[in-house]
Amino acid sequence: MVSTMMRRRRLRLLLVGVAALLGIGILVGCGGTDSTAGDGGPVLTETVTADPTASGPATSAAPDCSKGVPDLSGPVTLSSAGNFYHVGKTVQSGGDSCFGFRIYDGMIGDRTQGAGTGASAVQLLVVFVDGKPVLDPTPYLTKGVRAVKWSATQIDVQFDMRERGIDPESWVDATYRRSGSTVTADRPDFGSRMSVTSFPGSNAAPSTPPSAGTVPLDRFRKGEQFAFRSPTGAIVCVSRGTAFRCETPNAGHRVPATEVCGFYAEKYETAGSNVFMWKDGAACATTLQGMWATADGILQYGESVTVPVPDGNLTCSSSDTGFRCVDVNGRGFSVSRETFARL
Repeated sequence: MVSTMMRRRRLRLLLVGVAALLGIGILVGCGGTDSTAGDGGPVLTETVTADPTASGPATSAAPDCSKGVPDLSGPVTLSSAGNFYHVGKTVQSGGDSCFGFRIYDGMIGDRTQGAGTGASAVQLLVVFVDGKPVLDPTPYLTKGVRAVKWSATQIDVQFDMRERGIDPESWVDATYRRSGSTVTADRPDFGSRMSVTSFPGSNAAPSTPPSAGTVPLDRFRKGEQFAFRSPTGAIVCVSRGTAFRCETPNAGHRVPATEVCGFYAEKYETAGSNVFMWKDGAACATTLQGMWATADGILQYGESVTVPVPDGNLTCSSSDTGFRCVDVNGRGFSVSRETFARL
């Protein structure tokens, strides 16, 4: 038969355990060490405080990897001065926004366009970590890339290392591994091949500081209108009264049907729009019928200019990723030789 003292001791231990879990202090018993229980055993008085780490260390929220692998737009700056890689299309992708990849077809060229020759057609593997393209390990251009398999921590690929398209294919294996925010690669020596030095967006360094400021519209006066272009000449914009448009000569953009101006049949405007304007309080896209606009004045990178439109003003800012024209509420559009987006 269990003695009364043992039952009391078990009760005290149970209370101590509960107190430790709850993180509180508790007084066990009702007398000092000199007190004697009715059965002659001692009654201990103890104060117990729970360990503040008893519930385990605080952990940060896990990253959201449910989003797909991001995409690139616009030319990618290369290690050879004056050359850019123009992203054509994704030929393969895998993984997620936490760790994934895209393989792009495209061409080497200048800021405005690809060179358009077979020798300039290459492929690029871009590895993404936490939604951003990584520059370390250095992304190189090769004649071909193909992914073999991938997981949350590893991507196995093959590179076609031939120098010319007429040479026999020469595939070599490479492995990319992720540990935290760091990526390492076991791969061949690429030698002096051309590589990527910056990506569009946050990784791209503007050609001039973005603090050049606002310039007067009158600087671009050309008769009864005002016309300015990007430093490369890929974009030309014209302001006349409250009418305003930008053009991308010989560079058509695919746009959704919801963003066309409706001047011509939808199939023409959605397939190859190269004129972008402010109409009925929003930006829209259409195709050119007539002569391209010309402009002598240049809106330099980092500069901005304000133009009137029927319901207010748009301020157009220039950077090496194109023009961004918005009103005081941020409504407007962005345009480059490769892209158009309604904002």
